[in-house]
Amino acid sequence: MYHSRWKNSHRESGLTYGDRLYKNNTIINFKSYLTKEKINYAKQVFDIYNEYYPEIIEEIKGFAEGQHTDFKIVFAFLVTMYIFTYDNYCSMLALTNKNCLVFARNSDFLVDIKKVTDSTFYKLTSNFSFIGNTTAMIQMEDGINEKGLACGLTFVYPTVKNYGFNAGFLIRYILEKCETTEQAVIF
Repeated sequence: MYHSRWKNSHRESGLTYGDRLYKNNTIINFKSYLTKEKINYAKQVFDIYNEYYPEIIEEIKGFAEGQHTDFKIVFAFLVTMYIFTYDNYCSMLALTNKNCLVFARNSDFLVDIKKVTDSTFYKLTSNFSFIGNTTAMIQMEDGINEKGLACGLTFVYPTVKNYGFNAGFLIRYILEKCETTEQAVIF
């Protein structure tokens, strides 16, 4: 598991991370996980991500450049995760009392990508800083931001595929842009 630090702009942080993996010979064959259906889905949601979360597009572009691969392939891989099932069933829970908050996670991920599981620290030039955990670089499965807002996903596979943010990018967006649960719910 990596313990990465993401800093500066979204694009710079993505480029740095993709390049670091590449130089350490961690090169992911994103194309092997894609189908025509997934590529078409990614084309349909690109404008949604670009309108509501353009910074994430820049981060994925930087990451793809660092990995020496095509942005469209990386984007398709990332945005179709949690939409199309992989036969894995992560779960998480949070327990709290007046003294403590505990996150617990069963991370049932694709074994093929175990080299890129990551406990991240994001401190970018814009938005809130956060610590997050992921088995799918750039999107998050759980975390807590500098405002104390914590969130995570569990059993998220949809029965109906629709166009919009997937669960991993919803968690990432909430951590990066929301200060309260009320703001997260409105989004």
